[in-house]
Amino acid sequence: MEYLKSINEWLQFLNENNQISEIIENIIVDWEINYNIKRKDINTGDCYIFADKLISKLYSYGIKDCEYLDNDFFYDTATSEAKNDVEWTHNFKNLEDYGSLKPINFNFPDYGRHAWVYCNGKHYDAEESNGVTNLFDLPIFKKFTK
Repeated sequence: MEYLKSINEWLQFLNENNQISEIIENIIVDWEINYNIKRKDINTGDCYIFADKLISKLYSYGIKDCEYLDNDFFYDTATSEAKNDVEWTHNFKNLEDYGSLKPINFNFPDYGRHAWVYCNGKHYDAEESNGVTNLFDLPIFKKFTK
C-alpha cells in the first residue's frame, strides 16, 4: 500500500507540474493576444504582475503550495548597504531552502528586481514555463553568471 501511495503522490506531482506549465503558457498567449505583450518582454518590467497573476491562477486550480519570490528576498547582506538595517535584513530567505546554490561570481543585478513563482520544488517565470530546480537557472539570472 505504501508503494501505491508513493506512486499516486508522484503522479499528482507530475500532473501539477504539467498543469503549472500549461497555465503559464495560457497566460502568455492571453497577454500576447489581449495586451500585445510578448513572452520576451514580460521579464523586462511586468514580471511582478505576471507572478501575481500566476499565483492567482494556481490557487484557482487548487495548487496552493506556491510562493511568490523576488531576488530582493535573497539579497546578499554581506555586500549590501542594507546589511546594518535590521528591519530590512531580518526577512531574507535562505537559497538552500529553495533548492538553489548561488554560482561562483554571480551577483544579483543592481539595476532591478525580478519576481517569479516557486512551486513543487521548481522556480517558474514567463521565460521558464517548465520550471527549474535552481533559481539561478532561470534565463534572466543565467546572463549574470560569468
